Amino acid sequence: MSSGNVLERLWKPEASAKQLVLEGKRNPEDFAEVPQKFVFGSVLPDLDWAKVYEILGMATEYAEFAKTHKVEANPDLWVVPVIKGFTCNKVVQALHQLQVEMYLYFYIDNLDKAVLQNDRDPNKGSYLIGFAKNVEADEQNKGKSARKLAEEGHKGITLLERLFLELGYFLATGKHLDIQKLTLCSGSRNSDGDVPGVYWNSDYSKVYVNWYGLDDAYDDLRSRSAVS
Repeated sequence: MSSGNVLERLWKPEASAKQLVLEGKRNPEDFAEVPQKFVFGSVLPDLDWAKVYEILGMATEYAEFAKTHKVEANPDLWVVPVIKGFTCNKVVQALHQLQVEMYLYFYIDNLDKAVLQNDRDPNKGSYLIGFAKNVEADEQNKGKSARKLAEEGHKGITLLERLFLELGYFLATGKHLDIQKLTLCSGSRNSDGDVPGVYWNSDYSKVYVNWYGLDDAYDDLRSRSAVS
């Protein structure tokens, strides 16, 4: 580890702890995670993509992909392999098989037909993409609409990638992402130009896919930054 990285891991815990205090948080578990995350990397697990693709019925496709793409573990990122032929509908079906209930608004049977625009599309070729290992969507993107993020040159998560993270995380932990906030999938649009958002609704015990306007901006609605 370089000296710059060492210094960064030393000052970030202090800054993060101060931020928790400013936000009025006193939960010991929140503070306990701060030094672990910055000294040892995220406290969240790596995701078993071979197992995920087995659930999707695409084990052979993943094995072929892994021959030419090295999916390395990263202490701070979930590195996500998105393989050609993989779709939102397949993830929804897999989650249903695992008894994870979902609310999909009017697009209950065909998210693939509803989402017409994606910044990254596996139908055009398989790829790897990374996202910070966070249960909640990225703090630095709060209060920013999809339009604002686009103006800033932000590269955000697509609906497919967010649902894929949900499946991988659930298989690894039995738990869900975005239990307090919402992920704005700023890399996707439907036919009306609206932006999907995904979160876990604990009141109804369902993964929700809702839709937001290009200018909708709330502190709890946050994109996840994509890292190539």
